[in-house]
Amino acid sequence: MRAQISQFQARAITALKPAIDWYHSREQREQKVLQLLALVVALLLLVSLVWMPAWDMRAQQRDSWQAQEKLRAWIAANEPVIRQLQASSGANSMAGDWMSGLSRSAAAASVTLKSINQEADQSVRVQLENQPFDAAYLWLQALSGQGIQVASAEVLPGAGSGRINLRATLKQAL
Repeated sequence: MRAQISQFQARAITALKPAIDWYHSREQREQKVLQLLALVVALLLLVSLVWMPAWDMRAQQRDSWQAQEKLRAWIAANEPVIRQLQASSGANSMAGDWMSGLSRSAAAASVTLKSINQEADQSVRVQLENQPFDAAYLWLQALSGQGIQVASAEVLPGAGSGRINLRATLKQAL
């Protein structure tokens, strides 16, 4: 390993020999200017190769932290709804007439069902119109905890900001 380092040093000195000789042939004043120029170039390299990437990474991390903080605030703001859904869910699955269970759970989640239709394959087609996205999402999430799966869903923007129109086919999990 030391032999390789020695060989590298010898090649570097040989390659830089003309530049070193040229530098020593300059007057003292020119050598000071060249030293100052080398210092400026070294500082520019330090800034562009170390400082700027670190600064950019800091900005990215700050933005990521702010996004995480917004998510945490959203979760904290919706905690009562989640607790209400957990309390209203009761058992883990809806037994018997699960269509009426869908209606009850939607009401508990503050979601208004526009229509609910039984399909031939024992699935249920539900339609929500102009409902808050977060309430609809939490309702569907609560249904999955009760043994009901979303087989298909179509989500379209509603009349206002944060509101959706939803058509979904729900099936009981086996």
